[in-house]
Amino acid sequence: MPWCPQCRSEYRPGYTECKSCGGVALVESLLDDEDLKPEELEGTIPVGTFIPTEIGQPAFILARSAVLLQILLDAGIPAVRSPFEDGPSPDMQPRFQVRVRPKDVARAEEVLKAALEAPAEANAAPSDSCEACGAKVQPDATECPDCGLSFVGGG
Repeated sequence: MPWCPQCRSEYRPGYTECKSCGGVALVESLLDDEDLKPEELEGTIPVGTFIPTEIGQPAFILARSAVLLQILLDAGIPAVRSPFEDGPSPDMQPRFQVRVRPKDVARAEEVLKAALEAPAEANAAPSDSCEACGAKVQPDATECPDCGLSFVGGG
């Protein structure tokens, strides 16, 4: 399966570039020894189980999955995003899971909870777009409508 070396998303065979990253060429594997390898995907576990979703599974729209993935990678937790294919979502948008090795699940959940539930200075109110995913945000928003990032003191 092809992978994007920048956002670490897995693609179906036949894709050659990552649309999310502006056309970055896909590679057959991610090379770092600590990184998750394509052949390890089957042994990984989805994280973000505490985050409510409309389909009852830890599967997120592309923007939110990108935010979750980046939080884990920034914390030094090897993680990967993969398509969630267990049926259509109510809005028919594709969903993605962020997956980690079994040994990293507890730490990953802890890191995600800390980053998403506790307002942080870094998540201060944006002017008109979300700092994490770039979505347009209303001035009075308390969270991003696309990725769910919480803002300190409103939007």
